[in-house]
Amino acid sequence: LSLHDALPILRIFFGSQTGTAEEFAKMLAKDARAQGINAVAVDLERFEPDVLPGSFAIFLVATYGEGDPTDNAKQFHGWLAQAAASSLEACNFAVFGLGNTQYEHYNSEGKFVDHMCEKCGGKRMLQLGLGDDDKNIRGDFDEWMPYDNHIDNKTLGCGSRAC
Repeated sequence: LSLHDALPILRIFFGSQTGTAEEFAKMLAKDARAQGINAVAVDLERFEPDVLPGSFAIFLVATYGEGDPTDNAKQFHGWLAQAAASSLEACNFAVFGLGNTQYEHYNSEGKFVDHMCEKCGGKRMLQLGLGDDDKNIRGDFDEWMPYDNHIDNKTLGCGSRAC
């Protein structure tokens, strides 16, 4: 094992119906790796709860239809709705929701994931970001996670030590 393999992994989970959340997740993972952070983009369809305690997780989740999770995030949504209060203990997390203000349930999935992560013991790294596809979702995303600041140890909640 290399030192890089031994470092904690920043998992960037995505729930995507049209591919935008997946695209953003892959961009973030690439940016984090360029900063020396062990990062990977993960389809929420492959989510495993046991990886969260003591980890760093970013959730990029779209709201689909009438406020529903995307197809690939349905199982995760169900797990999170039933998760115990300590399920995300010592998990540093951030959430960016992808939605459209033309729909009644604007960004309900992002709001749900953010709320439940905190309720289940997670520690928020960044305030909830809400992207509006009716306006400029990429601009909203860049404002939430500006690339000139990058993902760094401070953003991950590690302070000056390496994550």
